[in-house]
Amino acid sequence: MNLFTLSYNGVMHKTINILNYLEYSKKDAMRILENEMGWKYYGGKHFESIYTRFYQGYILPKKFGYDKRRMHLSSLICSGEITRVEALEELKSEPYPQVLQKQDKEYVIKKFGLTEEEFERIMSLPIKKFEDFPSYENSLLYKSMRILLRTFKIRSPW
Repeated sequence: MNLFTLSYNGVMHKTINILNYLEYSKKDAMRILENEMGWKYYGGKHFESIYTRFYQGYILPKKFGYDKRRMHLSSLICSGEITRVEALEELKSEPYPQVLQKQDKEYVIKKFGLTEEEFERIMSLPIKKFEDFPSYENSLLYKSMRILLRTFKIRSPW
């Protein structure tokens, strides 16, 4: 793929998010999944796995100050399923019960072969960005391509 192919693909293709044109209700979807498919609610988005529950409900908020519930609740506000007041009220609570957080923490520490002290040391380390590590995005070639694309107003395929 050369620069001209990339620019052609970046300029000529248009994405249509077809699901944006359908009515959707989270409550109705969950009810259908439970009644017709035997699905069980796990207590949170992506909480079906201990690790993802711990990562999203403990590590992200405590280490990075990032609560994924904000994004999920925001989409429910935009769709009119909940109010902003209801979302803010939900954000006042812990992402999931502290007793379960403690159990998950012990489980993850054991699975990773860490001690509690090692885990806490990792959690207290300074936050790193991907730019702090070697990658192609830090290379002169990549940076030059980005400048060329911006200069010629070509939408990046990346």
